[in-house]
Amino acid sequence: TFKWFLTKHESGRFALDYLENRSVDQAVCEQFKLGYAPSDRSWLHAFLRKKGYTDDFLAFSGLFSRNYEHSALFADRLIFPIHDIRGRVIAFGARILKGDGPKYLNSPETAIFSKQTTLFGLSLASKAIREKKQALLCEGYMDVIAWHRAGINHAVAPLGTAFTAGQAALIKRFAPEIVFGFDSDEAGVKATERALIVSEHEGLVARVLRLSGAKDASEILEKAGLEELKKSSDSTITADDFIVERAILLHDV
Repeated sequence: TFKWFLTKHESGRFALDYLENRSVDQAVCEQFKLGYAPSDRSWLHAFLRKKGYTDDFLAFSGLFSRNYEHSALFADRLIFPIHDIRGRVIAFGARILKGDGPKYLNSPETAIFSKQTTLFGLSLASKAIREKKQALLCEGYMDVIAWHRAGINHAVAPLGTAFTAGQAALIKRFAPEIVFGFDSDEAGVKATERALIVSEHEGLVARVLRLSGAKDASEILEKAGLEELKKSSDSTITADDFIVERAILLHDV
């Protein structure tokens, strides 16, 4: 339904334009099953009730406000379905495109969805992770999409949270090595430092991606194109080198 609003309904036209401006074409929309949640917060509950879902079921679905049971959690936002390893939709992420509010919202935790043990894009990336024996962990939905567009299909992302032991254990099922490609700003660097500790504790070999001339993968894609982004995937250093370089920047040596 979210996909239909994005691709077929006039209300989703501006969201489709946003994606096109971010170098996301129709094929990628289909690959990641992207959608759009309209601004009317009442339509989804009525629609699902007509499909036979009970009020009790919908109350625990994570799709609606806890205080207003008929009010959809996501409204006037770009929708990113979150899948389990088998490709089944278990939650949603949503990006605001205009107006006020948090930039991103994720579904709350439910009986089938735990942020601590889920990675965005893993169902699409698992085969490539196994083949490459490495996972590329980037910061968000748009970065995962950008990497996959460039043919770097082993890219995944946490869900608005720090990298967790549960996510590390999940990756370790598929590969022994992880590359951290968080944003190059200060928040991204600190997230990388924390993630390296987690990966070390969980027995993953870690490397760090160094991006130049842009904050993240999606920015490289927009500014320089697919080939430049693809080349960037090889610019990695060891965890030890990252720690040493970071120490040199922070302290007078």
